[in-house]
Amino acid sequence: MNGILVICFDQKNLLMIKEVLFKLKSQNIFYVENIDKAKKMMLEQHFELIIVDSTLSSKNYIDFVKNVIKVTNSQVLLMLKSEFYENIAYELEQMGIYTLAKPYNRTTLFNVLRMCSVSIRNINKVKNEINKLQKRLVALKLVNQAKLILIQKFNMNEDEAHHFIEKKAMDYQTTKIIIAKKIINKYG
Repeated sequence: MNGILVICFDQKNLLMIKEVLFKLKSQNIFYVENIDKAKKMMLEQHFELIIVDSTLSSKNYIDFVKNVIKVTNSQVLLMLKSEFYENIAYELEQMGIYTLAKPYNRTTLFNVLRMCSVSIRNINKVKNEINKLQKRLVALKLVNQAKLILIQKFNMNEDEAHHFIEKKAMDYQTTKIIIAKKIINKYG
């Protein structure tokens, strides 16, 4: 994992979180002790994971993580005292927030953070695939727009226009996208 914000006031829990993140080979980890400092950090950069170890006033932390999940693409793990956990865990999980009841041990924390890491990797794969598909869609639109221009201006049929763009791309050792852009700029 890369880009983690940890909000934790309790030094004992913080030490355990640090040890587990080290074992997971996490990088770019920032530690703050309250929500206000976390909000400032979040304005400055994006975090893949935000870990919140709530204190006695869990209501503020619950409101904070609900807001974070709405306005960011970050994964969120909220650690709650067991008396709060029973009442709110299901609602938070439905929103996409990971929850962990306190007290927790090192092994449980390790397993939960490993699941978060897997989720982040899967989400990043999907984002990359979406970006690739969006680029292909833009390219397809450009080529289709250029083909339409060739059909209208030069009375070609679609196959002829497509072949024309492919041939020009091969002749000039470039991509169909560049040829399509040139056609659009020149005749469009």
